[in-house]
Amino acid sequence: MGQRPTAGMTPTWSAEQQRWVAFYANRLAGQLRQVAAFVDARRDRPDTLRPHFASCLTLLDATADRDDLSPLWLDLVGALHPLPLRWGLWSPWLDVLQVAAGKAGDLNRPALRARFLAHMATLLLETAQADAALIRAGEALDEAGRAGDGYALALAGSRAVGALSGLGRYDEARQLLTSVWQRLDALPPGPAGAPEAAARALLAMEEMDLAREDGRLAEAIAIGDNLIAALAATPGADPHDLATAQRRRATMLWADGRYAAAAEELTRSAALFRAIGDPLAAVFSEGNLGLVYFSMGRFQLAETVKARAIRLAEELNANWWLVRDLGELCGIYMYSGQLERALTYCHRHVELARQLGDRRQLALARDNRGMTLLLLGHHDDARPDIEDSLRYFRDEGMIESTILATVDMALFLRATGEGERAAALAAESSALAAGLDFPVLRLLTTRCRALFQPPGEQQRLLQEALALAEAHERRLDVAGCLFSLAGLAADAAERDRLYDQAAAILRELEAEAWLVGHSPADPPLLPMFY
Repeated sequence: MGQRPTAGMTPTWSAEQQRWVAFYANRLAGQLRQVAAFVDARRDRPDTLRPHFASCLTLLDATADRDDLSPLWLDLVGALHPLPLRWGLWSPWLDVLQVAAGKAGDLNRPALRARFLAHMATLLLETAQADAALIRAGEALDEAGRAGDGYALALAGSRAVGALSGLGRYDEARQLLTSVWQRLDALPPGPAGAPEAAARALLAMEEMDLAREDGRLAEAIAIGDNLIAALAATPGADPHDLATAQRRRATMLWADGRYAAAAEELTRSAALFRAIGDPLAAVFSEGNLGLVYFSMGRFQLAETVKARAIRLAEELNANWWLVRDLGELCGIYMYSGQLERALTYCHRHVELARQLGDRRQLALARDNRGMTLLLLGHHDDARPDIEDSLRYFRDEGMIESTILATVDMALFLRATGEGERAAALAAESSALAAGLDFPVLRLLTTRCRALFQPPGEQQRLLQEALALAEAHERRLDVAGCLFSLAGLAADAAERDRLYDQAAAILRELEAEAWLVGHSPADPPLLPMFY
């Protein structure tokens, strides 16, 4: 049997233990320096860093309570950010950023604290936690103001504006954006170059989105054009900012009906994201490409890329992306006539939007569900969804969504025999669209208004809508116009010709489900989706 340590051995062991503790404590500082240098040397090859991330987290965890090591600890976090976001490691990195914000505050480094808080807001927005994001972004703005740091101010401001927009609080978002621009312009001018360009790019992207929300689409596209040109011309500008700007401008091009240009922009964005080691952002850019394909009637391709983006969003818990992608997948299935499948995804879209407290997405989801129910003939179930969605969009002043929901309400009322009210809403939607530079909205509202006009005026409006549909490669709308013109044709041969032409388009689009139960004497009324 071994001997028990005697009392006389205790001081010796205690001293030895203290020496070992001191030895390892001193090594931790060196490890933090060494790992931060290792990361800095390989930032342009992020794939070589990904296998070491778990070790980095272990080191950060082991040193998180060492206040004397806080500057070195923050250096390592700064070296790693934003790579964990690009690897999809959002939850553990959110915890690290929270500790980092606390340490930066303890060290009285308000600009750095503002950046970490703003990064937290970014992650919270990606996971559809807009309320929490707004709190962090507001704290970041306070710290940035205290620091007088232009980039920190722009970063914090952009996240706060994004959070307000995500909550549907657009008036507040506009006011805050104006205030942040003014505060940025009032700061002493810093050195020209990448930091200044990055700061202004962050705010310009929010300005672009709000301009579209206000119906100023041409202005939104111009902002995007200028932003991308400025970033491309700035030496040292972050290519991630450029890829993000390309993705967001592509959405404006899509809304303008410039689908080929939008597809090219999204392809460039995805390629750039991949080149700089952010494959997740690349997949989300390609998910937006699915929306472009959908609008062009390329349903199979749209479904493929959208389903891939949804799988990734589910895997990462990227709910900001997921809730939007679900809505767009609903549209793909509705547009192609797969109504039962569309309804399944509509229910899921509604439920997720409700869980997230995303009121705008909930309204969009319910409008989609209402239209799907209408197309399936379930009028009583469809009414509350469509009515409540329209009311929400009107109350919030969302003009683009209001126009689309007004068209949907007019179609619902027409189907339920409430023709007079339906005609009034069709005229209202057309008048609203006429005041905006959104050609696709004019196309859809013109198709809708034509339904309530005498035959001669119907034909004139449908020819106008047909020209818009052809100009913007909206092939399902082309078919819809042809079917409606077939229904008005006095000559049977002309009626059959128009019907056959439209039916051929549906077969080519693999959307022939709309032909079931119809004939040249009774052509289908195709839906009017964005």
